[in-house]
Amino acid sequence: MKWQNTSIRKETGYNRWVKEVKEKYKFTCQVCGSSENKMVAHHLEGYSNNPKLRVDIKNGICICESCHEDFHIIYGVFNNTKKQ
Repeated sequence: MKWQNTSIRKETGYNRWVKEVKEKYKFTCQVCGSSENKMVAHHLEGYSNNPKLRVDIKNGICICESCHEDFHIIYGVFNNTKKQ
């Protein structure tokens, strides 16, 4: 996605976090239930304003790329919350 900051991938533990979140949810989208589409690990409490939660497995959910894009179209990309 155009808005995704590729520098976050360099943060210590980030790639492990992504892998563990996807595995936790068995590579299944928690929004639409798909397991066929490309999956992403989505932060429940926004990445940019919650540095202590960035690689906390409890702060992630597995959703498909399409649902992820829809989420950010609706809610934007900053200051996201679990409630959204």
